[in-house]
Amino acid sequence: MELVRSYQYSSHLVVYLYILIYALGSGLFEPSMTAVVSGAASPQEQGRVQGANQSMQSITRIIGPLTAACLYQYLIVFPT
Repeated sequence: MELVRSYQYSSHLVVYLYILIYALGSGLFEPSMTAVVSGAASPQEQGRVQGANQSMQSITRIIGPLTAACLYQYLIVFPT
């Protein structure tokens, strides 16, 4: 029983560590990517390019979890 508890405790720590690393990476990546995209467009097109960039990010935030859910439904080989 103690082994099960230690496994659950360590798996929670791994999840929290992943969330922390993801948050830090996202916080560093997104502003940098926005700056790169902004610098690649001419001043007259920056608004349009930034809008397209934000739209693509939003679409991937919708499609990503849906794809993961479908894969998990049919390929239940991932740890639970």
